[in-house]
Amino acid sequence: MTFSDLDLDPRILEGLDELSLTNPSPVQKQTIPSLLQNQNMIIKSPTGTGKTFAYLLPIFHHLLNAKIMHDEPTTLILVPTRELARQIYDVCLNFAKHLNLEIVVIYAGPREQKHKRDLDKHFIDILISTPGKLVDYVKRGWIKLGRIAISVLDEADVILEMGFADVMKFVTEALPHKNKRQSIIVGATISSNLAQFVKEFSGKIDMKEVTGFEIPKSISHHAIIVTEAKKFDILKKLLLHEKFEACIIFVSSIHKSRITSRNLFKANIDHEEIHSGRTQRQRNRAIENFTSGVVDILISTDIAARGIDIPEVTLIINFDYPKSFDDYLHRAGRTGRFGKRGKSILIGTEKNLTALSLYEKKIGKRINRVNKIAQFNNRIGYKSDKNKNRKFKKRR
Repeated sequence: MTFSDLDLDPRILEGLDELSLTNPSPVQKQTIPSLLQNQNMIIKSPTGTGKTFAYLLPIFHHLLNAKIMHDEPTTLILVPTRELARQIYDVCLNFAKHLNLEIVVIYAGPREQKHKRDLDKHFIDILISTPGKLVDYVKRGWIKLGRIAISVLDEADVILEMGFADVMKFVTEALPHKNKRQSIIVGATISSNLAQFVKEFSGKIDMKEVTGFEIPKSISHHAIIVTEAKKFDILKKLLLHEKFEACIIFVSSIHKSRITSRNLFKANIDHEEIHSGRTQRQRNRAIENFTSGVVDILISTDIAARGIDIPEVTLIINFDYPKSFDDYLHRAGRTGRFGKRGKSILIGTEKNLTALSLYEKKIGKRINRVNKIAQFNNRIGYKSDKNKNRKFKKRR
């Protein structure tokens, strides 16, 4: 099957052709036909399977062929983080530049006057927003949601995990009745809390879970089991000795990110960090420096990393163990993109052995383990850091 078999508008097919995209991914094959028929849908699929295009292409199709008789937003895409909002906005702009669609993105930060100018435009086809900022502008009267025909919750589970349940109730009440709009829920996981919320937000809804998905064979999985006190030494040695184009280090909290960052700077290892405790300007700079290659190491929390899609990432280091296998999939899925080789390394202690065995069962193969420091040193050919002079990229 090719995209031309999906009854998409010819102008969309031209855009896909410009991007050299011919064949839809499994999740796109399973969802696009039903979404073109205005069905409500939950799209459950791991990171890197093409979920964003799975809902964006039908949205573009509807907007290109709709007779819109008002100047209020027609499509709402709600996401948990600023980074994901920005990424989806960039994808929309890049693809829809020839479609004559008006797309606006809003999120927290020192941009209110720009947001006001964007929102004052006569027509807004697609509005992309984080929950808190959307509610703020609705209450001020800057945004009206009464004409929304398509509502999307991307990374819906994360939106609820971040404590936006009350905010989402407000948004649901501001939107047209659930029977008068198309609802699309997107995520890698569907929790019991989300399942309950979906009933209120969407009414009758079809569940599409991508089938036949396999963790890319281009990703190799490794685990290093040490004491808690030795974890940072292992991290430093990995950064000095592993070969990578770009590396993301995952930590469990803002506090852990700050400590890890401080210790890396003490070791003269340049990097950036991203988490919700940083200002919008700091987060933008971190993403820009990492994306452009000014630095090749990024420390991130799980939620902050949603929306980071950089093909050059070839190494993932799980400095703190993921909370679940789904979180591990999210992390590992940041590498091995587009057929490139990638490596995911877990740094843990003996208390993580049970989780490690579970990951092996779900991956379907044994994870390469190193259980002793000496064994680790031998495997990477490590002798001493004293003469090791890896040149890390520095900020401009």
